[in-house]
Amino acid sequence: MDDARWVFDRGGGKPSQQVAERAARQRGVVTNADLRECGLTYREIERWVKDGHLHEKHRGVYAVGHRELTVEARWLAAVKACGERAVLSHYAAAALWGLVDWDGRRIDVTAPTTRRHPGINAHRTTRPDRTLHKNIPVTSVLRTLDDLSSMLSFTPFRRAVRQAFNRGLITTAEIVRAKSTQLRAIAADIVPTESVLEDYVHDLIREAGFDEPLVNVPLGPYKPDFRWPHRGLIVEADGAGTHGNDLARHDDAVRTEHLPDRVVRVTWKQAVLQPAKTVARLRALERATRGAPSRACAGPAPCALKREDASARSSQANTHAVMIPSKWSASRVAKNVFQSTSPWPMSRCWCTRAVEPGGLTM
Repeated sequence: MDDARWVFDRGGGKPSQQVAERAARQRGVVTNADLRECGLTYREIERWVKDGHLHEKHRGVYAVGHRELTVEARWLAAVKACGERAVLSHYAAAALWGLVDWDGRRIDVTAPTTRRHPGINAHRTTRPDRTLHKNIPVTSVLRTLDDLSSMLSFTPFRRAVRQAFNRGLITTAEIVRAKSTQLRAIAADIVPTESVLEDYVHDLIREAGFDEPLVNVPLGPYKPDFRWPHRGLIVEADGAGTHGNDLARHDDAVRTEHLPDRVVRVTWKQAVLQPAKTVARLRALERATRGAPSRACAGPAPCALKREDASARSSQANTHAVMIPSKWSASRVAKNVFQSTSPWPMSRCWCTRAVEPGGLTM
């Protein structure tokens, strides 16, 4: 009989139906092994490719029905092309975990084989670190950050680590056990910032001589970026994406109108393109607010907000040990944001700031 006939699986369903169901579970991606399990012969697979029902993405890996695949489907296709024990790794894995933005580079895959494919950066290991995220085999978050430390310069790598921490994907205890010395160093400086701009502004705040603020701690319905309750001061990092239009600025004004503290805003341009000028502005602000009570807490009676903030400060300080770079100024970091070529500032010198039992920095 002709080997290209329709073949039925043991359950009695047509191969086309089985292929469609499997592709739906795998983001539209199937392999030769998948097609054979669905009942297709090799000659039928060739005919499906010729007729446009299958589109080869890698050797033995196909998109079903159409050529275009989502980013996550392309990642899965690359993993399937490298074998059963292969995993998404390095930058692609960090993008899948949501730690970096995907930029369309070649996809990194780690596998115990030496199988190579065009368009895939293959890494070999005898003991793949494997987990599933969004149903895609991928390296664990800790292994992903270990791999990422050799690929990124300090600033974007620090953002990826803080992003992992903020999302609850990793703990400081796990980070300090990492193989990467760069990753272990950052473990001592975990701050719950939520954007690259907040990272830059936090560096400038430290360079200006401020004590450690409360970072993204809610104040009623409002969540200030950086707040010092005892100074009656809030510093907001205003990115163009969320604060660069009239409606956003009006919303900011309404939300901050009744706050008990003074609100000072730092824009992306001020933080990145004018770091020295911004540090001078913040330094003057630091001197002006020493010992200044918040407007709502003025008077002999203690304010409930102040008690809540003291509790929040204690909790935050006990969670994170504060580490301050003494030879890598925030101005220098900001100036080199667009021209950093060094993979890691190994000459960084770290010094610790003592922490009292109550959680307040000395």
